[in-house]
Amino acid sequence: MKKLILSLVAAAMVATGANAQENKQAVKPAQEKPAQEQAKPGKTPADRMERQIERMDKEMGLSPEQKAKIKEIMSKRDQSRDELMKKYPDRNSEDFKKESRILVMESEKQIKAVFTPEQIEKQKKARDEAREKNKEAREKAHSVNKDEKAAPVAAPAATPTVAPAKDSKKEEPKK
Repeated sequence: MKKLILSLVAAAMVATGANAQENKQAVKPAQEKPAQEQAKPGKTPADRMERQIERMDKEMGLSPEQKAKIKEIMSKRDQSRDELMKKYPDRNSEDFKKESRILVMESEKQIKAVFTPEQIEKQKKARDEAREKNKEAREKAHSVNKDEKAAPVAAPAATPTVAPAKDSKKEEPKK
């Protein structure tokens, strides 16, 4: 009897191990896909760039020529950012942060050069409004967190688990 139980346990362990190996191999190909293929629809850098250009067009009324120039500037910026990411695997390094800031500032300066004076004013107004909206949201979140800290909620009292009372009358099984 002991030999039978031991052989069943050993067979179960072997089957589980083989199944785990199959699952590991099934997951690997998905992980080897390039980032562009793994990204969800609408989440690729190209999609984000298109959304940014659409937003700028909505806010400032860009001409087709301006859209093309801005797209070219953003594409070059994205290529440079990819090179930076390869150069600095640690995204928290000071050198990476510094070079990233410089890259963003340069591309913003180039994009601003494409705008007309009226569009620059519209962009400034839109940014100021967005900053104000974000500031209000942060203040609101901060005040909510502050209120939660000021008035802690008491934990519910532990209720003992009690078995349900049995009826004195027993139901007879139906025939």
